[in-house]
Amino acid sequence: MELGQQGRNVTWQTCDDIVCREEFLDTGHLNANNNNNTFRDIDVDWPVFPISVDLGSVAFVDSPVVWAVGYVRDPSISYTLSGNTESLRPYYTTQYPTTEEALEFLVSDFNNSLTRAIFLDAQVRKAASNISADGKLFDMLSLATRQVFGSLEITAPHESDATTRIFMRDMGNSQRVTPVEKLYAALPMFLYYNATLVKLLLVPLLEQQNTSLGAFPYASKDLGSLFPNVSGPNLTSTEAIEQSGNMLIIALAYAKYSNDTSLLHDYYPLLKNWAEYLTQHGQFPEDQSSVDDGSDATNSTNLAVKGIFAIQAMAEISQLVGESDDSQQFSVSDLLCTTTT
Repeated sequence: MELGQQGRNVTWQTCDDIVCREEFLDTGHLNANNNNNTFRDIDVDWPVFPISVDLGSVAFVDSPVVWAVGYVRDPSISYTLSGNTESLRPYYTTQYPTTEEALEFLVSDFNNSLTRAIFLDAQVRKAASNISADGKLFDMLSLATRQVFGSLEITAPHESDATTRIFMRDMGNSQRVTPVEKLYAALPMFLYYNATLVKLLLVPLLEQQNTSLGAFPYASKDLGSLFPNVSGPNLTSTEAIEQSGNMLIIALAYAKYSNDTSLLHDYYPLLKNWAEYLTQHGQFPEDQSSVDDGSDATNSTNLAVKGIFAIQAMAEISQLVGESDDSQQFSVSDLLCTTTT
């Protein structure tokens, strides 16, 4: 291991916590020994990895002391599609062949990264202040933004195609891969920051369920339950209306915000398949569960309204891809008139 910073003495060590801490207190530095090669439970001789920077006599610090702490997996995602499993690498490998090169850039570019981060925070604060001048909304948005973007795994295009894919780890207590209701909840944030991210998140969900339309009469709730292994769509009949509605609304929102209808054209039969399910079952939900607390949502008004919005979304999707007959078929006004009659 090699650590260094311009004009500063950096030392490091790995060892039991009481050993490193006492040595630093006694000498003011560490001895660069790697004494933690034995794999063990975290509470056995408590292993630590301290880093020390000797600033000498300090009146003020003219430049920041920069630490880069991260966890790298390469490959980062095990992706199964149509029975074939591929290993997808981190997106940074498209520019930096090794992790060391990526880390070197990260540290050397710190000042630029900090400037961009401060500018972004200022933009969000200004937008939030237009709604909530007391700053409380900004605090909430700032925290939510970090949680959402921290959950994303962006992968490089695999050698078999030129597709960049993004996966989302459940921000709750599970290891679910791209939970659709969480993606739906984060949709306004993605559209505000960068709508292109929505497409890259939708691609795995759509291509996974496009293999056989008969097998997916309604939308899946996620792409697996053991992140980072993408094992395939999880169908749950008690969430059929919720997730089908979510997917149709997300697909339309992306197309309208980005002026990109490519996904609508590529996966139109799949989207139509889900909309047809909603026209049959969405207006009077039966045996459905709330994704919020798991409670029974039979005849839930909120769920029925989401189903109606999603059917209307399909009408607009059909209009965007030039399927005028389908657009009329899924138009909520026509649908409600037919139901009433």
